[in-house]
Amino acid sequence: MKQNRIVSLLFIFGAIVIAVGIVAGIYFGTSEYFIELESLQEIIGLMIFINCLGIGIFFFGFSEVIQLLQGIFNQQYVKDACSNLGIRRERKQRK
Repeated sequence: MKQNRIVSLLFIFGAIVIAVGIVAGIYFGTSEYFIELESLQEIIGLMIFINCLGIGIFFFGFSEVIQLLQGIFNQQYVKDACSNLGIRRERKQRK
């Protein structure tokens, strides 16, 4: 079976986005540099975390869709290759 590199890259990118979102959310939510924002500081940190989590999950889902489409393509490719060579697949008969 052929493995699609784009699937792996999208999955890794999604994981990186989630990891950066966790770090950035904690940093912006607890940093003393943004203390002037007062109670808004925690909300901004939480929103950064939630947004990065959503974007990362989107990339996970998109990579899964591409992986499923690659599997369908691989099955069709094998089917076409067998029919071009004159090879017939035998199906098991049901009792």
